[in-house]
Order: sequence, then C-alpha cells, then structure tokens
Amino acid sequence: MRNIVMSRRFSIAAVHAILVVVANYLAFWLRFDGDIPSRYWDMWAQTVPWLVVISVLTFVPLHLYDGMWQYVGVRDLRSMAIGAFVSIALFYVLIRGVLRLHAYPRSVFFIGSCSSSSCWRDSA
Repeated sequence: MRNIVMSRRFSIAAVHAILVVVANYLAFWLRFDGDIPSRYWDMWAQTVPWLVVISVLTFVPLHLYDGMWQYVGVRDLRSMAIGAFVSIALFYVLIRGVLRLHAYPRSVFFIGSCSSSSCWRDSA
C-alpha cells in the first residue's frame, strides 16, 4: 500500500512538473506573440529546470501532493496560492538576484505563476 501512495505522489509531482514547463513555455509564447527570439529560447532552456525544482520543492512541505483531490477545500486552495506565490518569488530571486538574468521578461513571472501553480489542478 505504501508503494502505491508513493507512486501516486510521484505521479502527481511529475504531472505538476510537466505543467510548470508547459505553463512557462506558454508564458514566453504569449509574451512574444508566438515568435520567441532565439536568445530567449536559450534563457528559457537554462531557467526552466530551476523553476521545476523550485515549484515541486515548494509544494512538498505544503502537502499538496498528499491528499485526495476530490475532497479539496479552502485550506487546500490557500496552500496552492501560497505555493504559487512562494515558488514564483523564489524563482524571481534566483533569476534576478543570483543568476542576474535581467533580460528575463518580467511579464513571464506573472503569466507563468497563474498558469503553472494556482490555476491548474490535478484531479487524479
């Protein structure tokens, strides 16, 4: 039984990671009206693994990979909003402060934060 639970948690985290990648790509795509310049492709490829790691690790202590999603309540919604805010804030600090990628589009932070973490939900 424990293996099933761990497998389910891993599956949910994997789906979340895939959705984070897709959401970040779509945020870039929207920012550049569907024609992403090559220098931004390189930036995306360099930063998206960091975003995935930060997002997944932020959701673990909030227990968002644990429960049964058919019984989601206000507490879970609050945790998702906190997870989305914290993960995008940490990603922002990494991009601007640590990696010093000042060319990273600010609008992508906003667009991606909504679409990757707080607006998508897994119903597994």
